[in-house]
Amino acid sequence: MSFDHVYNSRITQAEVRVEEFVELSHSLVADGGQDTARLDELVLPRLLQAYPWLIEHAASDDRAARLCILLAVGPPLVVWTVRQSPEHRLELLDTALQAANRLGAGSFVPVLEGSLGDAYCDREDYVRAVAHFEFSLALSEDDTTARAQNFAGLGFAYAMIGHESDARPLLARALELCVETADKPGQLTTLLYSCRAHLLWGEVDEAVEALERCLRMVPVPAVRDKVAFRAGLEALCRAGRGKDAMDVVATRLRGAQLDGRDAELAGALVVRAGVRALLDDVQAAGADLDRARALAEAGGDIAVLHDVLALLGRVRSAADRHEEALRILRARLEIAAGWGARRRWQALTDVAVAATAAGGTATALEYHRRALELAEADKHQVTVVGEKRFEAHPMLAGAGPVLLNRPLHDDYALRQSRAALAELEVRSGGGTDAQAWDRFEEVVESCLDGGFFGGSRSPRHHEQLLDLAGTAAFDLGCFERTRDYQGRRAQSLRGRDDRRGLAHALGECADAHQREGDDAAAGRLYEEVAALDRAIGDHADEVRALGNAAYCAAELGDGKRALRLIRSASDLAACHDHRASRLITLVNRGTMSFPDVPKEGFDAWVSAEALAVELEDADALALLRERLSEVDPDPVPEVRGSCLHFNAEGCRLADEGRLEEALENLTTAVHWSAFCRGDTALRTVCLLNRGRVARRHDPVLAAVSFADAATHAAVHDQSESLVDALRSLGTVLGHDIGDQAAAVSVLRRLHARHTPYDSLDGLRGLIELCGFELDSGTVGDTVLEDHLEEALNAALLARLPSEEAVVLSYRGALHERRGRLGEAEAHYRRVLHLRSHHGLGDLEEAHERVDRVARRQRAD
Repeated sequence: MSFDHVYNSRITQAEVRVEEFVELSHSLVADGGQDTARLDELVLPRLLQAYPWLIEHAASDDRAARLCILLAVGPPLVVWTVRQSPEHRLELLDTALQAANRLGAGSFVPVLEGSLGDAYCDREDYVRAVAHFEFSLALSEDDTTARAQNFAGLGFAYAMIGHESDARPLLARALELCVETADKPGQLTTLLYSCRAHLLWGEVDEAVEALERCLRMVPVPAVRDKVAFRAGLEALCRAGRGKDAMDVVATRLRGAQLDGRDAELAGALVVRAGVRALLDDVQAAGADLDRARALAEAGGDIAVLHDVLALLGRVRSAADRHEEALRILRARLEIAAGWGARRRWQALTDVAVAATAAGGTATALEYHRRALELAEADKHQVTVVGEKRFEAHPMLAGAGPVLLNRPLHDDYALRQSRAALAELEVRSGGGTDAQAWDRFEEVVESCLDGGFFGGSRSPRHHEQLLDLAGTAAFDLGCFERTRDYQGRRAQSLRGRDDRRGLAHALGECADAHQREGDDAAAGRLYEEVAALDRAIGDHADEVRALGNAAYCAAELGDGKRALRLIRSASDLAACHDHRASRLITLVNRGTMSFPDVPKEGFDAWVSAEALAVELEDADALALLRERLSEVDPDPVPEVRGSCLHFNAEGCRLADEGRLEEALENLTTAVHWSAFCRGDTALRTVCLLNRGRVARRHDPVLAAVSFADAATHAAVHDQSESLVDALRSLGTVLGHDIGDQAAAVSVLRRLHARHTPYDSLDGLRGLIELCGFELDSGTVGDTVLEDHLEEALNAALLARLPSEEAVVLSYRGALHERRGRLGEAEAHYRRVLHLRSHHGLGDLEEAHERVDRVARRQRAD
């Protein structure tokens, strides 16, 4: 058989394999990936037999070259990327680009350049990615979708290397174009890139907003989760919404378990571990990562194993297992060696950080220096289009030169490495080396003057390095320097109205003033921080700031101000279900109440004691019991009788509508109940009664009363009262206080203790939980669907048409929100039937829901 015959046979066979793969790739993208089994079991293995031959001959054979181009553009590349390594993707794109240039197929070059930019981004080779995206834009024509994709990729790459001023307009323009062209996948990608960029810049609120826009756009939970996990979960955690992040994680984990593949499950476990680590639950995070590591190693999935080891090393270091952390991170460093410059830099930096935590300064210096050398070497000459990139046909538009050549570095990595080395130098000198501080200052200011290599200005990175310098100064006892660095940071944050960052910077300044003994200045700043936290809805930090302000007032001898502030702090903690913070504030409230209002102080300590038992805080419990034993309350005759009298009188006055007088009496009863240590039921009754009356007049006092009643009932096994207290607390927090996330947290505790099959209150508590989960729009749909299914089954079993109607209306609303209008209409019609047949009322609202969905279906 002749060589030509064999050669032609091979190329014909390759054509068949490529065309088969291309055809199936297009159908996979069109139908959402429904035929992956045929692809993985039949088509892809055949293509892989022909692939090496195609790559080898594309440089000399025109037919092989065209086949490589065919594989490298459009849906085939998307499918190939999912199933092949990054190296294979780069190999294919490089070969296809060379082939296009050799064949004179210029129309493919912009697409291939843009795809190479995406590939280098995935490898975390951002400087190289910039070069390809810029060149693609320089050659682009009037393909709006392709230009939007290049704007998004280029903006993201610039953001990652610290070129904030370049990144912002690019990401904004990408989103504008995607909206104009109704390109939903492009919008999702751009929003995801924006979310990650905002996180890098410390703009948590903007990152959360970008994430939530993603979630509203994607009706399919699996796709939504994929968007959320890579960037948004960290934003949610930093915004104080860790519960919401865990809800989304639960949905992802459920999908991975149904998928059945070890790699998917390992990836989902890494995601959950990441959230748990951000929420300081390092023990649970470590357990997830140990399991994920076993799955990744058994399956030989290097990419997942890298992610596992990267996070596991940090988790072990946080748990003070430093030697183990260093071994893990060094193993991760070996895996990262085959990836892009930024990933290798991060791997080196992580080892250095872990070595610092372990006290190994010499090792830390070694790895930080290696990281800096890598960042300095990651330099490329890039052809930059500049502002002309926003025009069509940029190479032809306008007069004069369009393209500029400039050297490009990863400025973010450079500054971080230089700052880390400067920090180590400062710490090694105990904070007394003025020249070391000067070098630190030089790195900080490089963010504003273009950097050491003429890079881009980055005000947000400047603020981050000011924070790093301020933290180092505080740790070294250089409080004047702390106030200087954090004060400059606060000035910058105030200038762009970043209230979240400003609250943190001012809090650091306040801490420094307090350590210097200037309680007056510290107290003023803490109160300003509390006001900022209140404005942005960060109630956890607001509680801490109020507590610190109270301490400063107490140190200054202003007992009335201190008591007012600590009351506000402890009540606020109850109103937002921050139980750990409430425990601290109750302990301090008790201390600050003596000697002026001892009954309030004793009451606060009794509530704190119960909460310490519930939270299993042994240290707090020991302290409280010691303090309670030291307090010898006046031997008032018939304390229990007085308690009963004021409780009954308060209830009577409430029935007469004299609410303020009623609450005074009920509060007195609650105070006296603290002294009835042997009658645990009496205190719960008094707290519940005060909560019921307060809800009509003072929602904050109602929340405090129900929170303390729930804790007291839980500790003393008062099951019926516990259900009543938790359900009432959830309702007050969700409806009266307006914190649906806190209501969800409380009602989930009720659901964990009492299933809807146990009692009617248990069922109604679950139904209320479903309502808050639906209204908040922050929980994963899978979690909500499970709760609705459980509530519906319980309502049907108990034959409760009223409860069934409420649950079905929630299910209908969920389907309507997800665009499943037929299912929504069916649920709404069932609700209408139940309300009509059983005389439940609200028929007008039920009719309106049916009509609304019917109109929407006709419009579609």
